Amino acid sequence: MSTLTSPAESIDERLDRLVSSRSDSWPPLHSTATAVAIGEIIRRVAGIEDAMHEIALELQKLAPEAEKNI
Repeated sequence: MSTLTSPAESIDERLDRLVSSRSDSWPPLHSTATAVAIGEIIRRVAGIEDAMHEIALELQKLAPEAEKNI
């Protein structure tokens, strides 16, 4: 799983890095082979899963602090 690269990195930047949503290869061209397009989708879904895990971990770190303020 990829981790935070710098403390100043925003959530949006982390998602872009993990999912590569601004990749030049996405969306696939009509001439892209099906296997290549499916491979890219699998890679992107894995990136989304990694991002979700990172966000969940960050929320877990904040939960005890939030409970103190209740």
